[in-house]
Amino acid sequence: MLIEKIKTKLINFSQYLGNNAYLNPVDMRSRKYKKKLYITTTAWGDYLEYYFNYSMPAATNNSNLQALEREGFEINIILYTLNKDYVIKKYKSNLSVGSKQIEVRQIDSGNETEIRKIAFFPLLDILKKCLDEDAFFFNLTPDMIIGNSSLFNCVMSSYGKNTCFASAHPRVSLNILDELEKKSNKGFENSDLVALSFKFPHDNFKFANEDLENNTTHKGISYRKISPTLYSITHNLPSPGLIFPIEGDYEYFNRARDYNMIDREWMQTLIKTNRIKVSGSSDLFFNIELTPASFIASEEIKDNAKYNDSAGDEFYHRVCRTFTSVWRQKNA
Repeated sequence: MLIEKIKTKLINFSQYLGNNAYLNPVDMRSRKYKKKLYITTTAWGDYLEYYFNYSMPAATNNSNLQALEREGFEINIILYTLNKDYVIKKYKSNLSVGSKQIEVRQIDSGNETEIRKIAFFPLLDILKKCLDEDAFFFNLTPDMIIGNSSLFNCVMSSYGKNTCFASAHPRVSLNILDELEKKSNKGFENSDLVALSFKFPHDNFKFANEDLENNTTHKGISYRKISPTLYSITHNLPSPGLIFPIEGDYEYFNRARDYNMIDREWMQTLIKTNRIKVSGSSDLFFNIELTPASFIASEEIKDNAKYNDSAGDEFYHRVCRTFTSVWRQKNA
């Protein structure tokens, strides 16, 4: 009993320090990064189809990749996967993006079976690669479809400041794929993706409407419709996509060995050290997340939650929900 009380006290004290102790800001402008960007993805199984058909084409269309190249950026693309030979054989015709070749890398994950543990290895690899080359990277998950100019915008608004870039995003049902062109050269306008995300929401996002009496706003994101074309968004866990690594990031993830910390404890560190900007507008940056996961209403929906926008009282939750993002959809 005494030991349990001591453990509880230590845990509470640790949480107090984590929520209230500030770190010294990092002077990122004094750090020199080359105009060298890696677009990295970790995928296997069905997610390879999402990657080659939607995620990669959207990220590398003219409004993103070529627009960055015109600004002098060197773009490199890496796909990390569990079976390199299989990917090269099955997707050989998809490994060329214009004049570029997607580099396929084998994940050496040992005996790990949890996705969050497996995905840690590619993250550590790209952190080290960028540190060695004074480069930076965009973490393009295979279920992420970004809008036209979004990658370009986040890089152009961040480079020089060298701050990481995060954004709120909606989860969408796979039914949305019926209205998205595979391997589209023209990509998808942000306002169109916003409209489609509300037309084909995953139930986790559908019930994140804070005007509902019973909703899922406690899961992290909430929205309110302001006008026929405008939504206000509050997100407790915006995920960093564009990352300018420093040595401490490699050391942190090498200790944590958990990919999921990228928008949790590590995000908290970014906030405390003044290394993160969060998009406030879908015109600047927007992406959707393809979500095949099931939804059990009795487990996900919380009663008496109207007007709630809180997903917890951790430091980064409290900071991130102090501002509102604006999403604008195409006129109906």
